[in-house]
Order: sequence, then structure tokens, then C-alpha cells
Amino acid sequence: MESLRRRLPADLLRLVQRGGREEPEGLSFGLDRTTSHRELRILEDGLTIERGDRQEDTDTIKKVADRTRGRFMDGRNFAGNPAVLGDVALSRGSHYWEVDVSFSSSYRVGLALKNAPRDLFVGSNALSWCLDRTIEEYSVRHDRIKDKIRLLGHLERLGVYVDCDSGRLAFFDAEKKSLIHEITVDRAEPLYPAFALWNGFVSVQTGFTVPDYISKAFGKREGGGMNNIVHTARNLGFAKLTMGV
Repeated sequence: MESLRRRLPADLLRLVQRGGREEPEGLSFGLDRTTSHRELRILEDGLTIERGDRQEDTDTIKKVADRTRGRFMDGRNFAGNPAVLGDVALSRGSHYWEVDVSFSSSYRVGLALKNAPRDLFVGSNALSWCLDRTIEEYSVRHDRIKDKIRLLGHLERLGVYVDCDSGRLAFFDAEKKSLIHEITVDRAEPLYPAFALWNGFVSVQTGFTVPDYISKAFGKREGGGMNNIVHTARNLGFAKLTMGV
């Protein structure tokens, strides 16, 4: 796959990644390198994240500069904080993207506000939400809340669906076209795609319109809206999340 990335133009590579299927263009975005942790490598396609070799950094000036510029940096956790944001702000409408996670066993994928803490994990603070995979388990996280997920086998391709108008964030097994988990993001500020990676590499795939099976599952009507249903954190996402604490 790595050699394929180097040989193919971005548009053709995206077509190969989608299994050769032509689709109308939806939301396209890249990764914001100015937010990327120093241990991450963003490849030339601007969408593939690799975990680099750990470099010990004891330079206080560098750490202050990272904080000032908005770059993710290590906090007190021994695992480090190798994260990066997408370069698009989502404030209205529904959007969908996928992440090839087949070459990593430790990552987080979700959403964050622009001012999410740079020294805390994505999903482990009040300004971000994510699906978390470790070698041992899958879970959905927000702030101090964790909900474990039982999956048969391992995810190959993760689908992320966001409806800004209803505050819905949903994760899908894109191969099986099945819902994994959904939560409510009850914030008015723009949201940014967020990614963290502890081993291997992941590849973000954008440009999708919302798949029909998702639109039908959530009762999406032409012209927008979610059947005029407004879900709260208590009756949808976070009620489930408290079960895993």
C-alpha cells in the first residue's frame, strides 16, 4: 500500500482506496500539520498518518512554542499524545468520511473543538469525542466517560458520520455498513475531525457524500433535518457512555 501511495496521484489513489467505485464528491479535507504532534508523520497525500520514532524533547522553549502554536504535545501520561486535527471546521449540515485503520492496533478517531487541550488525549477531555481502539479493546470516550464496545473481529475501515444540525456523531463499520455507536455532541462551536495514533499508520479518506444506508437509518429527509428529532446527551449518547465507567 505504501508503494501505491508513492506512485499514484491523489485522485486515483482515492478511487483505488474506495474499491474502484465512482461517487459524487462530498466533504474533502486534509490534515492540519500545524496541530500535528512531533512524533507523527503526515505523508505527501496529506491524509495518511504514520507514527514516527520517539524523540525525547526536554527543551522547554520548544514545548512552550508547541503550546502557543496549537500543536499537540505530551502531557503527564506516559503514552504521549500523538494527535492531529483536520483542516476543516464543521458547523452545519451532515458529513461523512472514512479511515483505513487496518494497519494500526492503537488509535483514536473523532471530533474536537479548535481549543481542545493539546496536552490531553482526544476523547479524554470535555472538548473532544472519539472512538478509541487499544490492543485490548474498543471504546467510545468523552471527558471522563468511557463506554466499551464489543465487536466481532477488528475494524478495517471506520466510517465517521456527523450531523451538525442535530448534534449526532456516529461511528460505522464501513465494510459491513453497520452502526457501531452513536453519541450526541451538544456544542454550538465548529467541530474539527480529530485523530490520534500510537502505532502503525491510518489513512483518512474524504470526498464522500453521506451513504444511502446511513441516510435511511437515521431517517434523513431531502432538504435537511433529522425527522425533527432532537436528542439530548442524557437520552442518547452519554446515557450509554456512563455504563462503561
